Amino acid sequence: MKIYTYIVITLISCLLTCCKVNTDVRKHGQVVIRQAFEKEIYVTPKSMPIDTIIAFENWNIVDSLLLVESNGTEDFFYVLHSDNFKMEHSFGKKGNGPEEFIMPHLVQGSPEIMILDNALHSINWLSSDTGLIERKTMLPLQNTYWQPHYFDENTLCFIQNSPNELKWVIYDIQTKEIKDSLLFIDETNKGNAIQYEFAYYVDTTQLAISFNYNNAISYYKIHNKKLIPQFTIKGEKQDDKMYGTDVFILGDNIYVLNQENIDMQTHKGETYLDVYSKKGNSLCRIHLNIIAGCMLLDLQNGKVLFYSPENEDAFFSVHLSELKV
Repeated sequence: MKIYTYIVITLISCLLTCCKVNTDVRKHGQVVIRQAFEKEIYVTPKSMPIDTIIAFENWNIVDSLLLVESNGTEDFFYVLHSDNFKMEHSFGKKGNGPEEFIMPHLVQGSPEIMILDNALHSINWLSSDTGLIERKTMLPLQNTYWQPHYFDENTLCFIQNSPNELKWVIYDIQTKEIKDSLLFIDETNKGNAIQYEFAYYVDTTQLAISFNYNNAISYYKIHNKKLIPQFTIKGEKQDDKMYGTDVFILGDNIYVLNQENIDMQTHKGETYLDVYSKKGNSLCRIHLNIIAGCMLLDLQNGKVLFYSPENEDAFFSVHLSELKV
């Protein structure tokens, strides 16, 4: 996930006419134009200060701990209490040592601390108390893996990318096999695979994708680690300046974080949390009065957390009761 998506939008907008999201029904389900939302509400996220400096990159919740991946600080990872954001400790220095990393990424959705290191081609399980590596397994795939997500104890999902294509895979850690995949190809062969970048939510029964630059979302069911396309919702022409940067599924609804009318110079814009049913109905648009780059579902505290690059010394939260539609 690119948490600074809205900052680079205008730099790549010239690429957007070069290719289109593949709308093959066999791969992406029935494609429909997004309908008007049944209702709109306005919510003010609560600001909660962070008591340390973090160059935010990604996050995950394990038990009552909020793990934050950092980029550009002394340590790669920070451990905070998820209820008040007080820092517990930090860990993970850069290097080739036994407790060090080179290109690490938090595995989102994992019930324990899991870190995928691209440079060392390894998956590492760490102690939440000490930050020490308890066990690891090597990845034989000679590629770069992005946005790793937990699927089950033997399976991960992640994105492989090259200049002309993005490939999302369901990968069995034990057998080293790809169980299923989605492939997005730049048919112009001009190295524009960035147009297909997307955020996604996955569990053992379903997958939701929010495309960063194509103003579309896709929903799949999953059975025996195989994808069953359901639908893709596409925005109309007048919505071309809206970009999706995050997504999660809760109950019967799909929640998509969108940004619109972003102005790089004035740092102004709008953020919506758009809610769809699993049948593709447009249920509700929730207006947020912050520019949010990404979000994290915190079920233990009954909240959705938001990070805004406009305010790096605080996180924001909205209680789930405010998001009922």
